[in-house]
Amino acid sequence: MLAQISMLLIAIFCGFGVACGFVAFIILIGVVPRLSTKTHTANHVMLYENMLILGITLGNIIFLYQIDMPFGKLGLIILGLFFGFFVGCLSGALAELVKMFPILTRRIRLRDGLPYVIVALALGKCLGVIVQWFLFTNPGP
Repeated sequence: MLAQISMLLIAIFCGFGVACGFVAFIILIGVVPRLSTKTHTANHVMLYENMLILGITLGNIIFLYQIDMPFGKLGLIILGLFFGFFVGCLSGALAELVKMFPILTRRIRLRDGLPYVIVALALGKCLGVIVQWFLFTNPGP
């Protein structure tokens, strides 16, 4: 019994550690401050960070306990859009963090058209997700 309680506590604390590390990583790379600066709502950064923590926590609870979310197809589309926005912002922040685009433009001698490259990357990501969804998912009964 003591071993099971110990394992439970270790699992909970490891989960907290991973979740805190993920939130710290997102905040560290500057997704929240960058978006708040772009939208001219920099005075709400703490609210954005708290909502990020709440969303990650609720997402973990829903995933862990396999809670059904009866949103329907329209709700699923809206949720997918928001997830896509989040992933896009996160990947954009990561790309900016490692300074990938300036290095890429220097290497391929790209002077004009960088916005087209970024849009092409985003559309490629969307197309890849759609292809994966339709070709590799197993439809339910």
